[in-house]
Parts: sequence; structure tokens; C-alpha cells
Amino acid sequence: MADTLRPGLRVKLTRKGEPDFFAEFTKVALYKGGVRAELEGVVGRSGAEAVMGCEVLASRDDLPEPSEGEYYDTDIIGCTVLTVKGRELGPVIEVIPTGANDIYVVPGPEGEILIPAAESAIVELDVAGRRIVVEPSALSYPEPPQTETPKKKSRRRRAVERRAKAKTSSEPGAEPPTEEPGSEPAAAGSAADSSSEPSP
Repeated sequence: MADTLRPGLRVKLTRKGEPDFFAEFTKVALYKGGVRAELEGVVGRSGAEAVMGCEVLASRDDLPEPSEGEYYDTDIIGCTVLTVKGRELGPVIEVIPTGANDIYVVPGPEGEILIPAAESAIVELDVAGRRIVVEPSALSYPEPPQTETPKKKSRRRRAVERRAKAKTSSEPGAEPPTEEPGSEPAAAGSAADSSSEPSP
């Protein structure tokens, strides 16, 4: 890292909604697992706070060639990703650093596909040819949306609900039951009433 961010390297500091700021590194040193650097024109604590949160960009031509097996994010972004069987997944649109290994992000029709930059997932990485061959089983795919299908009531269930409704409506003070669409109206009177004859 200290070799990449070297004194004299000119960079652009950019932040959304603000004008870009160009400067050169004047000092660069490793510090507690990171890098401590000084930029021309950035003086004191107030100057450092003014550029805090800016994205630091450098020209690819001004950077040293990476070691074997290492790549700059700009080398990976835009590469086409293919499976070992030749299925095209899409281009890499983002590289996410995780500490253990980077994650390559590929847009998919149902969401982003995440590819770990590890031997278990990367079968071939051809930066010059702008393509990456991957093992599909090692990737993380978006979960399909869960859609609930309303369950239809069975004939027995509907009959139980009708009996319960009829029982409730027969109680004192209950409102008369409403007839379901398509049902036949009940016959007036009961079987016992229609069969009784007046006694002579």
C-alpha cells in the first residue's frame, strides 16, 4: 500500500455535490495496519476534516503494476463473468473489500450475484481478455421473492362455517343470517308443521 500511495503521486479527491480537489501526497507511511499520508494544501486538523469522507482517485498509469495474483479494482470492474459451462452472468459492477477476500458484484435479473475472490469460486481470471470464469456452486444468489397463494376453503370447511353461522343467528337477539350468493331460499315452515292436521 505504501508503494502505491507514494510521495509525489497526484490524486483527485471527490465527493458528491462538491467540486473535485487535486493534490499530491507529500508524505506516506504505514501506521497501525493502515496508512498515514499528508497531502499538499491540506493543513492541520481543520484541513483534514474538510476532506474527510472524500473518495481518493488516481490515474491507472501513475500506479505501479500489481504483484502476481493481485489486481486493482479498475482491472476487475467491467469484466464479463461466465460460469464453467459458458453461461454469461453479466459484468462486474462493484468490488467490495471484506478483509478476508474481495467480493465481486454482478447484477442479475432477480438481484445482485456475489462472487468471492477466492480459489473456490474463481476458476479463471483473465484481465487482458476482460473475463472471469467462476464455479456457480460457490456464488451467492439472491433469494426469490416469497409469494403466498391464498388457500381455497374446502367444501367441508364451508359447510362447517354455514352451520356455525346458522347456530349463531338462532340465538335471541341475533341478526338474521344473510344468504350466500347462489343459495336457494329455505322453504317456509318446518316438516312437522306441514304434516300436522287439525283434530276433528
